[in-house]
Amino acid sequence: MFKTLSLSACLSVLMVGTAMAQMSPVAANAQLNNQAKQKVSKGGINLSALLNNSSNDLIVEYHVDTNHLENNRTQLREHLAQKKQSIQSRFIRLGGIQLLRDYNALPYSFHRVQKRDTLVSLLNDSNVKAVYPNNVSYTTASQSLPLIGQVPAAAQGYTGEGTTIAILDTGINYRHSDFGNCTAPGVPSSTCKVLETVEVAREDYQLDVNGHGTNVAAIASKVAPGAKIVMLDVFTGSTSRDGGRHTIMI
Repeated sequence: MFKTLSLSACLSVLMVGTAMAQMSPVAANAQLNNQAKQKVSKGGINLSALLNNSSNDLIVEYHVDTNHLENNRTQLREHLAQKKQSIQSRFIRLGGIQLLRDYNALPYSFHRVQKRDTLVSLLNDSNVKAVYPNNVSYTTASQSLPLIGQVPAAAQGYTGEGTTIAILDTGINYRHSDFGNCTAPGVPSSTCKVLETVEVAREDYQLDVNGHGTNVAAIASKVAPGAKIVMLDVFTGSTSRDGGRHTIMI
């Protein structure tokens, strides 16, 4: 004799089954191998938080040899797609993983993982080289200046003092605080770093038509804080006087 179950009872059974299927954080940690934990650590991810989260967004890097295809972009993309699909298929079968974005020219993909046994399988897989958090990055000169040796050079007095940097670009918004709060080129003389601006291209009646020249000049100002700047505006919009080349010259 068959008995019928109410919808609420069926849902309760389903929820219990799902909860039982979800691996605990402690059990997940016990199943991670040393290589998996190293991947998490090198990616700057807190392992405890990773395992306790009900959902994790991760950028996954794969072990894929592409050296022999560097000069053929079409074959490179095809090769990467095949390899990544082969690796990802194992995790997809386990469920609880969603592909948010694929990078078709790189051995990376962006996933949302919502099941701990799938997370463990992904991290333990030898074909997964590394995992990274999906962090928001902001532009800054605090890292780029040390990378090019600007900090020790400035400490020794090499700041560009007594020199002038000529930049050929889209113009410059000299009112920006990075240039010494100029009210006009060279004003005030005590703080303004922009000595002169020259319109070489057709007059567009704008300080900087799209911001590129201002950005380039600000970089130069950070690298050589003691130098002065002369901007030659050689662009009208994004088109130069020589017929529309988009190459920016410094």
